[in-house]
Amino acid sequence: MIQKSLFFYFFLVLFQGHAQWDTLGVFKGVSFRAMEIDKKGNIWAGGSKGKILKSSDTGKTWLPVNHGLPDSLDFRGLAIYKNTIYAMSAGSAENQRAIVYKSSVNEIKWTPVFVENEKGAFFDAIHISKNGNIYLLGDVINNKIYLYKALKNKWKKLELNIPPLSGEASFAASNSSIISDKKNVWFCTKNRIFFSGNKGKSWQVYDTPFENQDMHGIYGLYLNTNKEIIATGGNYGSKEPALTFSNSKDNGKTWNMLLDNYRINTIQDLDILNNKLFAVGTHGTLTSIDHGKNWQEIDKQKLNVIKCFNNTCIAAGNNFILKLR
Repeated sequence: MIQKSLFFYFFLVLFQGHAQWDTLGVFKGVSFRAMEIDKKGNIWAGGSKGKILKSSDTGKTWLPVNHGLPDSLDFRGLAIYKNTIYAMSAGSAENQRAIVYKSSVNEIKWTPVFVENEKGAFFDAIHISKNGNIYLLGDVINNKIYLYKALKNKWKKLELNIPPLSGEASFAASNSSIISDKKNVWFCTKNRIFFSGNKGKSWQVYDTPFENQDMHGIYGLYLNTNKEIIATGGNYGSKEPALTFSNSKDNGKTWNMLLDNYRINTIQDLDILNNKLFAVGTHGTLTSIDHGKNWQEIDKQKLNVIKCFNNTCIAAGNNFILKLR
């Protein structure tokens, strides 16, 4: 046990000395919260002021691809299936901002495919499973969980028949509130996990150690390589520490608090590169080499979203996009 611990921290001291974020682009006034990688390795980033950017050279150059889209929109969710990209605007339906657009990844032409006009609607996350099912999660309306499913652009509202808790909601933080694996689908609210083992036909709900209050709670989910779910979160509205990591090995039924004595502000997104976990949020960047049991801070820059692929990680926050060297 002592040898393992010494190895872990020795590795992280070495890693910390080499880890550094390089600035790829500065975009003043834009808050980036969405990022995706298509099958050709193109990077897509979505943010406020109607911005959607695309890079075809691992982030060296970025081209705006939001032609024809209103600059009043805030694109907090991107999802790609085959050669089609979907962009989700996180905004109130009353202001005509609860919209999902789609386009070909090869020839950019945005078309609205889902527009919500119901009062109180606000989209939180969009996700596409490997079999092409689209899941769209939003804030609770009329005391009902808001969840849509679409296949081949046929949208259907799912009736979960599970009443929400008082103040229950999801966060439109980094488009990581929904994950899937074959027939299994999970989504999170502040402190509960909803699980379906049959592509959304029926649902079960499980409690977690996270709190259901104000800006406290789960900000995102991650499905680890060993079929383990990691929930990340915190307290975005305060500098006070809050529960940051928890994991489940039984589809969300039971949860273990990871490093309960190491509570920081908020983790908003998580990804993996070469068996190392990288987490970003209000604190900066953390890394773990043991599936999230131990974490080490490697940078203090506030970030909102991270994606890792091809031996590199790209992250974004307010005003900029970065690359981990």
